[in-house]
Amino acid sequence: MTDYSHYVSLDLETTGLDPSSCDITEIAMIKVRNGEIVDRMETFVYTPLEISQHISYLTGITAKDLENAPDFVQLIPKIEEFIGSDPLMGHNIWFDWNFLTEKGVKIPDSALWDTYLMSNILYPELPSHSLETNSKYFGIHHVDSHRAMADVMACYELWKILIDTFPDLTDEQKEQIRKLSQKTSWPLMSYFLQDKTAHRHVLDVPETFLYHPHELSSLDVRDRNEHLFIHDRGQDPVDRALSIKTQSRTLYVAGYQHTLDKLQKAFPDAIRLHPPYAYLSELRKQELLGKKELQHAEAMLLLKTILYPYKSSQEELVLSHPERSVWREVQTTDEESLLPENPYQKAYQVTLKADRVISSHFQILTDLDYLSHFNQLVILEPQLLEGNATRSFGKGLYLDQWLQQSNDSQWKKKGEYLFALVDQLGKRIAPASPYPEHLILTDTIIQSNEFTQMKSGIKEVTDETQDPDLSSYLKYFQAFFHPSDASWIRWISVDPKRGVSLHVAPMSVKVLLDKHVFQKASSVIISNTADYYPVLPEMERMEIASEQQISIIRPDLDLITGSKKDGDQEAMISYLSDQIPLQKGKTAVIFSSKTVLKRYFFDLVKVIPDTIAMLGEDISGGSGKLQDRYLTVEQENKVLFMTYRSLRNYPLEVLDFDQIFLQCLPFDPPGFPVHQARSEQYSNAFADYAMPMTQQNLLEIVSNFTHREGEKKLYVLDRRVQEKSYGEEIIGILSDQD
Repeated sequence: MTDYSHYVSLDLETTGLDPSSCDITEIAMIKVRNGEIVDRMETFVYTPLEISQHISYLTGITAKDLENAPDFVQLIPKIEEFIGSDPLMGHNIWFDWNFLTEKGVKIPDSALWDTYLMSNILYPELPSHSLETNSKYFGIHHVDSHRAMADVMACYELWKILIDTFPDLTDEQKEQIRKLSQKTSWPLMSYFLQDKTAHRHVLDVPETFLYHPHELSSLDVRDRNEHLFIHDRGQDPVDRALSIKTQSRTLYVAGYQHTLDKLQKAFPDAIRLHPPYAYLSELRKQELLGKKELQHAEAMLLLKTILYPYKSSQEELVLSHPERSVWREVQTTDEESLLPENPYQKAYQVTLKADRVISSHFQILTDLDYLSHFNQLVILEPQLLEGNATRSFGKGLYLDQWLQQSNDSQWKKKGEYLFALVDQLGKRIAPASPYPEHLILTDTIIQSNEFTQMKSGIKEVTDETQDPDLSSYLKYFQAFFHPSDASWIRWISVDPKRGVSLHVAPMSVKVLLDKHVFQKASSVIISNTADYYPVLPEMERMEIASEQQISIIRPDLDLITGSKKDGDQEAMISYLSDQIPLQKGKTAVIFSSKTVLKRYFFDLVKVIPDTIAMLGEDISGGSGKLQDRYLTVEQENKVLFMTYRSLRNYPLEVLDFDQIFLQCLPFDPPGFPVHQARSEQYSNAFADYAMPMTQQNLLEIVSNFTHREGEKKLYVLDRRVQEKSYGEEIIGILSDQD
């Protein structure tokens, strides 16, 4: 049996993620025998490559640190000698292994033990499986995160905890794992074959991650047979849902993942229904089990289905990065979702008998007939319905996706021919550009030879196709090539990296709601922002009083010379670097795009005092890690850099700001085809569509910091507020709503 206390723990710091074009800047290793450290190696590594601001921010390593460091070639013999034939252990150890082997290190066929994967399998409830989050929840001392030796030592402590954990297995589960182990070379599968007593460590969950509903005045709507749309600006939507006395047979629907998770905590007896594709297909699982040899990710996914036999959805199984690529092999298809024995269909039937059911916008929008089974609908976050309808029904049509649909040679040959026509069309209508171009269909495009030939080719493939899965896929191509159908928006994207693609999305959610909700029962919107929903049908309003105090601050823009012009950033950086240290508590700096955000962040991080915690979207980790870091950081004063579109990824606990700096008014990009097509439905696209949508975006931003008592400050740094008449009109809604 494998000795899991005998290994080398390894971590690298690098100039980037691609081992073929990036270099190693630091390496740290420890040799462990019987759980004790017996040797260590740590060194910087010289590189002539530039170290980006992002890497320096994450690691603290600068070019000066590496000036006198040895070249990597000199270190190769020492690295090979230190590793020997020992198993390698680390967090995302495949990353380090790939770098070392790419740079010429000869590593024997050693086992790779990954703490990220083991944490994901054994403790799926963690909000993130980063090393930093694991350390926090298991009480591991982890300083200088993202420095090589600090990460090695944290991994060493985490590994001891993980190999001291063992699931409670039945004899049947043990036999299933034994059979599975015969089909895979994944080295950690043998860990689950041990004869060990079940044991699990208790997680140290921060208080900020526990759900504590706020006291709200009750809204009694039991005697009113109405469906409810709720958007109470400044309040947690789940708190508001709890304050409503609903009828039996109620369906709660929400748009954000974190709201759905909170609903489950608030109503623990409620049944959760996911979309069909989010459920494991038993039929496809058995096909995967029937393979003679399994890839590592396939084996890990199947192991989870054995360890957690009562979990059948993608969310419940908490897929790791490698497993996500495998999910398509085992997920439920549209055709399978109708089979009685399918996990989705079983869950669906259970919900039809339940008093409370929780589901998402995406699910109900793709199965609107499902709504008729419930006495009452409580739809939270209705402002997201239009965008979620776009994502539910909209689709990008790419060659690589076409090729994934079938292994049939004729299908592949036909797809390559059809997309060659698309490429020819894309090159003609959008000359080479370093940026993606989006073009809504015009008469010129529709009448082109390439478009006509592809339309004919799609009809031919559709007529020949008998496979229901392929027929379902082809319906999007049929929608794209029938421009007379005004219910769809169609456009072509020319991307220099991914090539030319076709896109379709629904024109509006209004038609769907009118047919399946509003025509069948009366509805009421409970909101304090109901005037600003240009995408929803008309309905009765139940106004909620709002007593929020917002101070709008318009800095003297002469001190921020030439907003929206070249050279403005330096002045804006100067202003923010002066103002941010004066703020107390939680501050948000909200930008129009991630590109602008990163530019400001790396300039400001150099001048803002270390006593203030600064975290940035796409800089300080993914959404789970960023949320965990932000809520548990020790500094009292903290600053979160975000784009306004990403706000919806986080619950109010994160967005509980004391003040917000708004770099740019939140206009959606006017050239994006979906917005362009929808705005053309109005006689005055700017006044009737763009303005209300911008006002709604602004209300979304402001709502994130107004649910606590006390005055809040909004700093508007967009010159248009003072120079354009519509600028004052946009922010005027804040005083109108107070």
